[in-house]
Amino acid sequence: MREFFRIFLVLFTAMFVLYGCSGNSCDTSFGTFSPQPIPPGETFVLEGVVHSEFGALLEGVTVTLNSKAAGSVITGADGYYKFENIAKGNYELAFSKKTPIGYADNSASITVSGNTIQDGVLPVTLFNQTIGGQGSEANYAIELSTGGLAFVGSLTDHDNAHLWIFDDIFSGNRVPRSLKLSQEFWSGAISMIELSDGRLAIVGDTAPGDADPPVAHIWIVDPVTLTVINDSALPGKDAFSVIQLESGSHAGNLVVGSVNRYTDQSFVTHVITTLSMLDPNTLLPVSPPVDMPDGVYPNKMIEMADGRLAIAGYLNTEHPFLPIFYNYAYVWFLDPNGFSIEDSVPLDQGGANFGAANGLIEITKGDYQGCLAIAGMNYIAGEGSAFIWILNPQDTSDLTAWTYDLNTQDIATSIAECADGTWAVTGSTYLEPGDATPDYQGGTNDLWFFIVDPSQLDAGSGKVIFSRLYGGSEEDAGNNIMQASDGSFVISGHTYSTDGDRAGMASGAWILKVNENGDYIVP
Repeated sequence: MREFFRIFLVLFTAMFVLYGCSGNSCDTSFGTFSPQPIPPGETFVLEGVVHSEFGALLEGVTVTLNSKAAGSVITGADGYYKFENIAKGNYELAFSKKTPIGYADNSASITVSGNTIQDGVLPVTLFNQTIGGQGSEANYAIELSTGGLAFVGSLTDHDNAHLWIFDDIFSGNRVPRSLKLSQEFWSGAISMIELSDGRLAIVGDTAPGDADPPVAHIWIVDPVTLTVINDSALPGKDAFSVIQLESGSHAGNLVVGSVNRYTDQSFVTHVITTLSMLDPNTLLPVSPPVDMPDGVYPNKMIEMADGRLAIAGYLNTEHPFLPIFYNYAYVWFLDPNGFSIEDSVPLDQGGANFGAANGLIEITKGDYQGCLAIAGMNYIAGEGSAFIWILNPQDTSDLTAWTYDLNTQDIATSIAECADGTWAVTGSTYLEPGDATPDYQGGTNDLWFFIVDPSQLDAGSGKVIFSRLYGGSEEDAGNNIMQASDGSFVISGHTYSTDGDRAGMASGAWILKVNENGDYIVP
């Protein structure tokens, strides 16, 4: 028997030599075969999106899975993340995004037993804060491309023009870096934009002495070093708006609007608006300044998608026989080459003797895409109402108005289009105890914040889906509103109150960062 097995082994070895084997496979007349590895455990995909608690998709969030095989990934502009080859098991997902706007880190415990979708939500930092003392003003705010919030306005000390930048909101450090823009006796900053190279262009006015007339001014500022790189005087007394052209032969140049109001020897009042095109590096004129017709008083200027300029404001008209002035809300359309007026559109409804168009945006979403939304007010027969006008710039006869009333004196000063297509508006309302709403703060003027759903607009009445008043027993008002990238709303204005919403806080330039329900975190 032993002999038989010995002969078998010899023959078997000879077969391998005869037919040949190499590596892990053997070639025989019966075909090729390979030894099969032990199959690994089944793996799956884990994916999702990261957004703020208000629904804004977040780019640049670090998503970490506590798995050596996975590590970390960073979300793109769509907020999306993805992990592959994840084995069954229990995991912790961590979401982190550190920006000056301020997010709180968050995490989620998950069980992977198949392909899994798990979204991440980052809480947002909110606040209610004043800067300076009584009489200080926050006029305009922007979110910087590098993060953080920048505000311009003035302080009470001779109304000094200032820039404030909040660099680290989340950590609780809400003491902004600040820059006094002018050394003149009196100055103010009205509006601001971020240029394509990251610098800031700020416009306002200055005066060398208490009795001297103001002079319109522009400053170019480096927001990193917080230094004035260049500045220049402009025609007129007050600069109201600045834009950087994005299209056409003058793309990259600045357009600044400034106003000069004066009374001549015949006691006739004149309002002259001047448009200047400037090189953003030298602030030298690219072309001669152009004056608009007498009486045009502008508040807001934008460049539309078709390259034209749109200016919202009012037309100042004097009564032909009486020393009475009438202001009519208007929008003007201009060709940026030469600033010639292509069209002027009165917005006032019949009977108005005082009106103004204050805020202006070009709508990019929904049924009104391509139209202009203008926020302002009309004063008719002793009643002042906040208005939103919708104007088709391609057919200016296509004009619709909606009225928003809390009392007899309501003003809309600024409007912003939100990520979900709704419109956020701020301004002020004059209320008395008899007119009290549930959130009436008891002041002569309360700051007013409301949101309109344009998909639910009815003829003559706009659909308000949220409304809230802020302030105290003194004058409070909102000047500007914007939606930050985290989905919150940033309102800049002023407050003279130290009670109500302002209990325990000083009056001054007022900055609110609130959610869609109007909530904020008090410092």
